[in-house]
Amino acid sequence: MAIIGIDLGTTNSLVAVWKDGKTQILKNKLGDEMTPSVVSVEDGKILVGKPAKERLVTHPELTVSGFKRYMGMKKEFHLGDMVFSPEELSSLVIAKLVEDAEATLGEKVEEAIISVPAYFNNDQRFATKTAAKLAGITCNRIVNEPSAAALACRMQDMSVEQTFLVVDFGGGTLDVSVVDCFENIVEIQSIAGDNHLGGRDFDEVIAKKFCEENGIDFNRLTEVERGTLLRRAEVCKMELSKTTSTRMHFRMGEKEYSLEMTEDILIEIAGNLLLRLKKVMSKAIKDSGRTPRDITKVLPIGGTCQMPMIRIYLAYLFHKSVDEMPSGDRIVAYGLGTYCGIKMQNKDVKDVLLTDVCPFSLGTEVTNYLEPIRPIMSVMIERNTVLPAKISQVYHTTSDIPMFNIYQGEGYYAEENVKIGFLALDDLPDDIKGMRKHIELIFAYDINGILEVTAKELSTGQESSVTIVSANNPLSADEIEEKRNKMKQIGFVEEEENQEVIALASRIYEESVGSIRDRADYLLQMFLNILQSNSPIRIRKAREQILPILRSMELYVNTDVFDMEFEDDFEEFEEEDK
Repeated sequence: MAIIGIDLGTTNSLVAVWKDGKTQILKNKLGDEMTPSVVSVEDGKILVGKPAKERLVTHPELTVSGFKRYMGMKKEFHLGDMVFSPEELSSLVIAKLVEDAEATLGEKVEEAIISVPAYFNNDQRFATKTAAKLAGITCNRIVNEPSAAALACRMQDMSVEQTFLVVDFGGGTLDVSVVDCFENIVEIQSIAGDNHLGGRDFDEVIAKKFCEENGIDFNRLTEVERGTLLRRAEVCKMELSKTTSTRMHFRMGEKEYSLEMTEDILIEIAGNLLLRLKKVMSKAIKDSGRTPRDITKVLPIGGTCQMPMIRIYLAYLFHKSVDEMPSGDRIVAYGLGTYCGIKMQNKDVKDVLLTDVCPFSLGTEVTNYLEPIRPIMSVMIERNTVLPAKISQVYHTTSDIPMFNIYQGEGYYAEENVKIGFLALDDLPDDIKGMRKHIELIFAYDINGILEVTAKELSTGQESSVTIVSANNPLSADEIEEKRNKMKQIGFVEEEENQEVIALASRIYEESVGSIRDRADYLLQMFLNILQSNSPIRIRKAREQILPILRSMELYVNTDVFDMEFEDDFEEFEEEDK
């Protein structure tokens, strides 16, 4: 039985294990380390990963991505006749990752350790565990993404004491952590983040700039047009990571639009996003009690940190060079693999200690004598307290049924925070009714984000407790089982390799005109006919010949620069087929 680490990302997800004294990242059935966090419905069955991603443009009404941003929220995604919650969509991704991992390892996966953004609140963490349950896999441990990254970096060099600033900038979320490393201890000092800031926001500002310069109303675009434009913007963003200038193209109806994009223009239009990044980093450093000078190394990780402008901005702020992290978009997975080794008590890493902190303050409301209708937040556990933590405090009340509303957040007034639970101390003896009562309130918060609150009346010793894992109506065991059965009844599309060919050819057909469109149609129809033969050899041979041609055509469609290399491949395949 194996233990795997799952880096469940907004854009892509990865799986890692601890094997042969090191972390190994597993490949999926398509031979890729990264599996796009995308789900699509086709004929009542589910596609996950790369084949699903190809359908974001061609079948936007049946395909969804970015649902990680809505974990723990009451949001529904309608894919055709099917309706999914963010947890259910994530469970489909997890199930696929586990299935591929078991195929690669040749053994059953017993447990998964899943990473989450450090700034995920209780609801979001609970939703992640719920997704694992729906996928039929045990998840006893949630690890903050920057913590996993810091662990991986520390394993590369344990010789000196260091203070890291981990800037985990992914496709949909930003996490920043200050981390102290001494010998075999990796101790998180503070965390801050923005769950709605990521690479997708850069895609959007590029797309909106393109529309502005070409006289297009971004808000009036159809779903398909917007999806295509955002994809073009993403390609443009990636090209600007390699060069200082590129031309972005977009066809709408019969008209072709274009715009010269430069790194300077991107910096100008993304200024607000950079300020949001700076604000989060400032908060993390302040909370740790340090200054920028105390940071010995800045660790930029996540796909968005691959943008040169981000590294240049970090170097400017910290007055020191910031190197691109090797495997920066895989570093969280490497840390999770190491944590798997720690969990397994492997001799190579069993003595490594990783601590974590509470991302939000936790407390209860107390009377505001100056403004009674607005109770004040009384903090029990401050944000960035090292976990696990247990704090007690005595409160006084004359109420015969003492009640405590429990909140999470940093607001001065209770109403400014998120209510995550409620506890009442009822059935107190009659002889103390109407009297002043002394209630000891105890908060115990563990490393997985589970809060246990106990209220104890000191004169009688009577107490009441509640365990809080989610404010958003946590599911019962029966509800979990019901949702699991629902997931089981939905079939996955077989032969992902074949679906990749179909989805890619369909997308090229949608996005092109003229001869390229005709060729995409020809290749698609030819491949569909070959599939009807049910001959594994013919299908595999056709797939191996067609995919390189389609990828060359995709390059042409995306860059608008005609690459003649695929011409010969196409003609050769055409002749062989005849």
